[in-house]
Order: sequence, then C-alpha cells, then structure tokens
Amino acid sequence: MGNNAITEGSFDLQLVLQELVIPPGGECSLPVAGWLVVHAIAGSGYWLEQGANLDVPTEAVLLAYNPQQGSLRASQLGELRIQYFRAEPVALTGLVTMADQTCVEKAATDEAARRRVLIPGSLLAERLARLGAAKPRNGLPMRVELLAIFLEVLGRSFVPPALEPTPVADASARLRQLLDQFPADRLAEISFSELVRKTGCSPRHLSRLFVELIGVSFREKQLSLRLNRACELLATTDAKLADVAQQSGYPSPSLFNLVFRKRLGMSPAKWRQQKQKRHSRKPVVRRPAPSPRRPLGG
Repeated sequence: MGNNAITEGSFDLQLVLQELVIPPGGECSLPVAGWLVVHAIAGSGYWLEQGANLDVPTEAVLLAYNPQQGSLRASQLGELRIQYFRAEPVALTGLVTMADQTCVEKAATDEAARRRVLIPGSLLAERLARLGAAKPRNGLPMRVELLAIFLEVLGRSFVPPALEPTPVADASARLRQLLDQFPADRLAEISFSELVRKTGCSPRHLSRLFVELIGVSFREKQLSLRLNRACELLATTDAKLADVAQQSGYPSPSLFNLVFRKRLGMSPAKWRQQKQKRHSRKPVVRRPAPSPRRPLGG
C-alpha cells in the first residue's frame, strides 16, 4: 500500500470540467498533476510525451498520468477544441478506501495504463459531450459522474482486491482486511489502541505488521493522512484555520501549525495562498512560429 505523500500539484481542483482551444499547429501544457482525462470535441491532435506519442482524433478520449510531463499539439489542419478534467483519488480521503488508493497508485506505475487513447465514438465520449453541455458544471452530480468516467477510462487497471466475507484467524490478514475496508480518513481518526483491539494482537506485533503492509509506522501514516486532509480543506474550501485543524484531527491550531510547518516548510496560511495562486493559473498555449516570408521576386 502506498504512502500517499503530499506532492507538488496535489490538491489542485479536481473533477471540474474545463474547455480549451488550441490553434492549428499550436501546443499546450496543462498545469495539473495526477490523472488527466481529455475529450477532443472538435479537430484532432497529438499527445506528446517522452517515449509515447499518441494520436488524438476527433471524439477520442485521452487518459494521461502526470500530464505535466507531456503536452497536446493541434493538427496543422485546424484548431483542436478539448474538454478536460483532473482526477486524483488520493485526495478523496473520505470517499475511497485504502485498497482503492493502492489500486490507483499501482495503475500509475503501469506504462500501458498511465497513458492511452479510447477510440472515437465510445459511450464515454458521448457522456462527456453531454456533461460538457450541462449547466452548472461544478455541482456534486457532475463531480460524481466525472469520477465514474475516470474509473471507467482506467478500466481493468482499477480492480480493487476482493474482500473476504468471513473472519480470518491470521492477524496480518485481519489487519489487511481492515485497511482494505477503511476509508482513508478513518485511519486518520482511529487510535492505535483501537486498532490493536480490532486485530486482536499485541501492540508490538501490530506495529511490526503495520510497517510490513504499509511501509511506514502507524504514527507516520496517520500523520500523512491528517496532513492530506488538512491540505484538501485548505485548497478546496474557505474554512478557518482553526476549523481545518479540528477537522484534521488536531486538538489545537497551534499544534496544527507546528506540525504543518515542520512537514511542509511553511505555515498553513502561506500554503493556502500559494495553492490559490496555482488555481488561478491557466494552461499555457504556445502558438506555432510563423512561416518565414519569401522575398519578393524570389
């Protein structure tokens, strides 16, 4: 299971459908992190990335992971009009389980899964076109449907492990079963003593099992999850810092500020300010260089 560390670009706005027009021969870099889903509404183009250049015809759907490493180029024959949205399930701590997060993280390491183009005319393209025409675009029903579309585009790469319906005797299996069933933010709230009781083993044995399964200690994982939740609230809401601290599991704003500074190198207020600046950035569209004019009489 992954560590879900906070990275640059995490907690940017996600599951929001946006539009962009790239001029003929122009190229665009999208300033987003995580997963990118692009629907080519009109025109055609190419996804350019080191080691993988993909054709993106009209009505095709493109999936790319960590799109900052690539760019979209419109065909020389006409402009490329796209709708796109970003998805990063790691930030949806109250919705996805630990098993879900692990599954999506695994897909991000699979070269075949992390970038692909669905053929034009798919049902997903039709659904995206319908959503693109809907108003408003930032409501909960829209975000839920965009998340469902992302998972469908991910396809077979998203196959969470089947949960065992019956109790298991082995402590390691019990711990894995609990973690697979927990929403990520549940682990941010549960105490270590409660986890000891649920798994039925000694604290020392549980600590060892937790590191074996997760890769870090319970305390480190809980700290990471709480900071993830805090960053999600700071980036996507206008909640007061005291409320963010409380909802993230910190009993006092001063303790929250201390832990946040130690881990991220700045105060929560400054981090929020920087994130708001990122949200206001627009995609960079580079127009093709003009063709040189021929001299008269040449």
